[in-house]
Amino acid sequence: MGMALAGDVATTLELRLDSVLVRVTPNGGVGYALDTDGEENEQELLDGSVLERRVRWDGSELRIRQEIGGFSVEERYEVAADGNEMIVLRRIDNPRGSDVEARLFYRRKAP
Repeated sequence: MGMALAGDVATTLELRLDSVLVRVTPNGGVGYALDTDGEENEQELLDGSVLERRVRWDGSELRIRQEIGGFSVEERYEVAADGNEMIVLRRIDNPRGSDVEARLFYRRKAP
């Protein structure tokens, strides 16, 4: 599962901030909303496993931590000072093998 998460990289990513929600739409597909209150919440998946998620702001950086089946994934979203580039730092802690770190770069789409 860890490598699947490492390879799950959106080529385009749309983020919208609306009050205390962040709406995420990868690759123009189906979007989802994340509550940024910092509280941990759980979601039962179709296979019966439970995904634990915590989303919070740390200054201007959005942090998302997810845990499932012993794996944990932490993502940090940072926007460059000029607002034209976003860097996503992704770390996957794999209890059954090597941990994975990735740095993803996104450029703002021209209007």
